[in-house]
Amino acid sequence: MASVRQASVENLMRTGGKLDIKKSVEVRDDSTVVFHFARAYPGQLFDAGLPILPAHIFEKLSRKDLRTDPVNRSPVGFGPFSLAKWTPLQEVVLQSNPGAVALYPARLSQLVFRIVPDYRTRLSQLESGEVDLVSGLRPEDADKLVREVPSVDIISTPGRDYDFLGWNNVDSENPATSSGSPVRPHRLFGSSNVRRALTMAINREELVQAYLGRHGQVAFGGISPLFRWAYDDSLKPLPFDPRQSRALLEREGWKDTDGDGILDKNKVPFSFVLKVPAGNQLRTVVAAAVQQQLKQLKIDVKIDQVERSTFWQEVTTRKYDAWLAGFSVPLQMQLDDLWGSDLRKYPFNLTGFRDARIDKILATVRTLKSETDGALLWKEFQKIVHDEQPCTFLYWINSIVAVNKRVRDTHIGVLGTTHQAWEWHLDTVGSEGSVTSH
Repeated sequence: MASVRQASVENLMRTGGKLDIKKSVEVRDDSTVVFHFARAYPGQLFDAGLPILPAHIFEKLSRKDLRTDPVNRSPVGFGPFSLAKWTPLQEVVLQSNPGAVALYPARLSQLVFRIVPDYRTRLSQLESGEVDLVSGLRPEDADKLVREVPSVDIISTPGRDYDFLGWNNVDSENPATSSGSPVRPHRLFGSSNVRRALTMAINREELVQAYLGRHGQVAFGGISPLFRWAYDDSLKPLPFDPRQSRALLEREGWKDTDGDGILDKNKVPFSFVLKVPAGNQLRTVVAAAVQQQLKQLKIDVKIDQVERSTFWQEVTTRKYDAWLAGFSVPLQMQLDDLWGSDLRKYPFNLTGFRDARIDKILATVRTLKSETDGALLWKEFQKIVHDEQPCTFLYWINSIVAVNKRVRDTHIGVLGTTHQAWEWHLDTVGSEGSVTSH
């Protein structure tokens, strides 16, 4: 299978070890689908939430054409909204669907998603009332809007998004797989001691205070504080300690043997390119701060901004030595995609970190009937990641959304910006009206 969502179908019924669609998905009638799982586990409802494609449309297409066929630009559905207009790279217009059978027709007559690449233009249109909702606000602008634009509400939701510095744990010229290929540690980042030294050389608390304020907190692992039952608050982020960083690097053999101002080991200089996706101002300034802080340890960092689509294509194939990126953790506590050792199966394990005990924990929590039964295992997971430092977790960053007060009954929060958008309505009579969002 080529899908990156393989983990979502792993527990459906199988025949001869292979997924058996006919046994797994039973169509009872035109409005009822029954999923048959091989066993009970906490994430069944999440996995049953994968989109269902209409067979009368898609069975005519070859698999190689699924992503590119024009039918994808004319989606069919039975939910509260239907597609009214789609202008690529400009806007998507949804309209209330009078034929909705899943719930009911949306209360809004239209919901317009407009693409405006320039951040300042988005902000200006929000302030003028041209648009009603803008997500991805910068902390400094959110605080300014609170003071100066009384027609707008600010919703700052913590807990699901984090930024991190990725270190390729394996040799990028010979990526490791779990199917028998030899594993060669990365020449710079293959040692957990080196990775710990890098983390302690970066003042993450200062970054949070300078750029996020009340909208962020220092991170030490990939399990969100939102999951209180699984989050290990006894663990603390590694301290900012350049002195200990230098000692760890020296212990690993990194010294400036030729006096050129850059650490080296076996004639290999500690020099690398830090890749950053273009267009994200926060990550751009954080990359520059990291560059200066590592320079104090005689580590040479060059920054290269990469077009976003190219960045993600190349980082998932482990072509980069180091990068600055972010992830949004899933609401389901299923982290195989990010941490499973099978690097062919899990391309989002970007660092190539592999640990047998982590694999055992991931496999075990999937067998539990209740998610909270895995609390101790998830805390062990966090301890391993904390010790090994496969990447440097920087901070949890709040999702900051501004919404015009005329839009009522929004449910913006941890479940997403447009959660239950079919219930949105304007501060007017009935469901007439249109909401525009960036």
